[in-house]
Amino acid sequence: MGKLGLKEAVAMAVGGMIGGGIYSAFGLVVSISGRLSWIAFLLAGIVALSAGYSYIKMNQYVGDRGGAPTYFHDLFGDTMLTGMVGWTLLFGYIVSMALYAYAFSSFFTKLFGRLAFNQIPIANLISILVIGAFVGLNLMGAGSTGKAEDFLTFFKVVVIGGFGIWGVYFAVTGNIFQPGFYEFMLNPTIGIADPFLGAAMSFVAFQGWQLLLYDQDKFSNPEETIRKAIYIAIPVATLLYVLVAFTTTSILELPVIMVSPETSLLYAALPFAGQLGALLIGFSALFSTASAVNATLFSSAQFSRELIEIGVLPDLTGVESDGGDGSSSESGSDGSDGSDSSDSDGSNSNSNSDDGNSDESSDSDGNQIPSGIVIGLGVLSMAFAVYGSLMSITTFASLAFIAVFGGVSYVAYRERDNLDIHPTIPVVGTVGCALFFPVLLYDLYVHSSSTFWLVVVIGLLVVGSELVYFKFAGAQTGGAQS
Repeated sequence: MGKLGLKEAVAMAVGGMIGGGIYSAFGLVVSISGRLSWIAFLLAGIVALSAGYSYIKMNQYVGDRGGAPTYFHDLFGDTMLTGMVGWTLLFGYIVSMALYAYAFSSFFTKLFGRLAFNQIPIANLISILVIGAFVGLNLMGAGSTGKAEDFLTFFKVVVIGGFGIWGVYFAVTGNIFQPGFYEFMLNPTIGIADPFLGAAMSFVAFQGWQLLLYDQDKFSNPEETIRKAIYIAIPVATLLYVLVAFTTTSILELPVIMVSPETSLLYAALPFAGQLGALLIGFSALFSTASAVNATLFSSAQFSRELIEIGVLPDLTGVESDGGDGSSSESGSDGSDGSDSSDSDGSNSNSNSDDGNSDESSDSDGNQIPSGIVIGLGVLSMAFAVYGSLMSITTFASLAFIAVFGGVSYVAYRERDNLDIHPTIPVVGTVGCALFFPVLLYDLYVHSSSTFWLVVVIGLLVVGSELVYFKFAGAQTGGAQS
């Protein structure tokens, strides 16, 4: 299979962001920020782009290719710190998959509402089925998921772009365009606070681009291709969010959005696109959220394998840890060209999966991902999708990415002399995330205490599990030393 270029990388990054974000977190952000939600997405986009800059510089500097845990491991050699970052990201991805599945089930039941009857929790069942379907698809092999992703990405970008541009045109020509300036002048304090809070809540909608970093060897000239892709994809996604925010808040009254935030785009399409347009949005939502589940599941499985290989995640699946030295012969994201893990005929030392006993799925370079990882991620995502609310799932996922993006930005600033960076940019990412995190928690505590305590309990369980593992499993030095 040939290497992927810039066009494919941009499509994957944009699709990773808007695929789930536009149909899941979007309505919740609008219900918080109202007609000023476009400012919320703009603020979040600026902070995300600042974090992207820091990721790019770190990726160029460290010896191993990968995401935030790889950078922390190479720079500090602190396995506990690396593990904390890795676990936080991994749980962020798990909850993101739950969010996408939740949104999928919401649109499915809107489109086929007659299936919900006799108090059967059809939405929960659908969430489980969509995650289960992509667990199965990933177990079949990366080739199947790659073909599915190509089609789904193209479809969702075209539909969302068309919705945003046509909707803004309809609003402007119909004299109903409402950018929210009146609301801002009426109450400047609220006009500042609400978009800022919405930006914090929307952060899960700006993750996805960093998934490119976990399997870099599938791209031609990966360092340069990924750098350009991130710089293009985040502004493009931000623009799409802004356009859709203008459209939705100009056409729909805010109380309508607040009643059903996750499916608000469906109703916004009716006045200018009719039932056919709304139906197209609905099916686009199904394709997009399904695509987001698929892409996040596969990348999370790769990510989990790398965490196991550097000794910061329990090895329950037979992946050999490298003892925490940061290198791996199997990782597709570790900076190797793949020649260490496979020979010219595609076999490797762990190639017992080639005999048809498919206990492992493969990434784009033929590296093996044990099926236990894929199944485990799927089961955890199902649990969050079934038992979590839209608010709790979105909040937990956003908090996870705020914490990690802010941490990477801070480290980039601290290492600015080594990274050869403009210090102002990582400062924007650091300060933005440092403000987003407490603001989001405080608002939850004030307006939804039950959700606040649920998020706190989940967070404590995650952190507690990390501490127990590193303290009692002897993981501080890479518990799997040979």
